[in-house]
Amino acid sequence: MDMISKILIKIQNSDGCDVFPAQGQPKLASKVIIPEDMRLFYELCGGVKLFSNKEYHWRILAPNEIALAEKSILDESEIIPELGNLFLIADDGNGDYLAINLDRKSNGYVVDAFHETFGVIGDTPVIAFSFTELLESLYENSGEYPFWLSDKSNQYKDWFEINQITKG
Repeated sequence: MDMISKILIKIQNSDGCDVFPAQGQPKLASKVIIPEDMRLFYELCGGVKLFSNKEYHWRILAPNEIALAEKSILDESEIIPELGNLFLIADDGNGDYLAINLDRKSNGYVVDAFHETFGVIGDTPVIAFSFTELLESLYENSGEYPFWLSDKSNQYKDWFEINQITKG
């Protein structure tokens, strides 16, 4: 059994968690590359709710809710071309998101898309290298304080640093 299926079974059997019926794949531009694990996830379900009974709950978005992060979070004047392939993938219910890269370079990397710092060099941390890693980490965190913000975090580098992007 694949890892996504195993995680979905755990989610389905956990208090405060829901697995929603499949609704098909996200409808995105043809240049977008959906990672295989994310494609499998949407074949099996239409999103999940994680630990809605806890303070720090997350929802993996339904396929029709996935949208460009920069257009959803930033004002028109703040648009940064280097963020163009980051798409919303998870919502904390309080206006903050996680975004996944659907471009060839760094495909599947997930960043914290906190509404106040998204797109700021040094404040856009990569929190997972794949959709599977994100799903598993959010589940294992059990609705506790975000793992990438804790002192124990083995936080990865910033999005801009990983992609060697500088703003002049």
